[in-house]
Amino acid sequence: MGPFYRFTPERGKRHAGVDGVSRRLEDFATPPLAVQPGDGPGRPVVHYRQFVRIDAWAMAQKGWQWLRAHIDIDGVTIAYDIDGQGPPMLFLHGWGGSAKSFLPVYQTFFQWFRVIAIDFPGFGESTQPPAVWGVGEYAECVYKFLKALGIEKTHVIAHSFGGKVTIWLAAHHPEVVDKITLVNAAGVKPKRSLQYYVKVYTFKTCKKLYQWGLLGPRSDERLQKLYARFGSRDYQEAGAMRNIMVRVVNQHLDSLLPRIQSPTLLIWGENDTATPVRDGKIMERWIPDAGLVVLKDAGHFSYLDQLGSFNKIVKHFYLGSS
Repeated sequence: MGPFYRFTPERGKRHAGVDGVSRRLEDFATPPLAVQPGDGPGRPVVHYRQFVRIDAWAMAQKGWQWLRAHIDIDGVTIAYDIDGQGPPMLFLHGWGGSAKSFLPVYQTFFQWFRVIAIDFPGFGESTQPPAVWGVGEYAECVYKFLKALGIEKTHVIAHSFGGKVTIWLAAHHPEVVDKITLVNAAGVKPKRSLQYYVKVYTFKTCKKLYQWGLLGPRSDERLQKLYARFGSRDYQEAGAMRNIMVRVVNQHLDSLLPRIQSPTLLIWGENDTATPVRDGKIMERWIPDAGLVVLKDAGHFSYLDQLGSFNKIVKHFYLGSS
């Protein structure tokens, strides 16, 4: 089996490993696919797509087995992953993603934190919202989710759309938010058109997940279907989630930034064309206790493009030099 490659759309080429060190799937001693991360006393059997199941088994051998659970919040079923011990750390994915979008990150942090990664309503295994939600409804859903789990205060790591939800949550419910990491976050009024952001957010997310093997077996035909799927016709036929995205994209949260009381780490990819570095600089200027880190050779998915550097920076932010 060959190297475990990551893909950076902005550079248009493959590169191996993290920080120049090639990672191989053989290092994980992958078992037959019948072995699943949920196997074992007190654990439900959890079904994942092939690539994730391979990687998940490897992580289980290193001491990590997450619990896949579901909870009903105001008539919406929320699916989420949870494991680890310590202070809570909530992961909020971007538009078109799921809890698994952060898999390479929270597999690192579960040893220090109680990691919780949700599928936003309308994504992953969570059911769709019952109405055309905006950012506020998503944030209130997250707030009620935390309350339902008995979590009084949590760290948050959020990407893109998840960052937008976090801004609203931190501004309206500061008591539940501890330290925040916003990764290539949405929320600042863009200079580009709505049509541009619809295509960029959705297609880049799906393409990234596809290239990480999280959308099933990879093939040229499947990739071409992704290209075709996110054209304008499919966007017009997207139903409830299309209307939700129109509302979400048109909500600009610049005025909420000064209300964020939490220490905030901003991480951006220098080549991000969806939420450019300009947005991060604006957030750094208006969030009272914020600092911006720009990662070289990284785009909208900076946490995947520079995984090693990202984890080191975030670990230092939450744990210091320990």
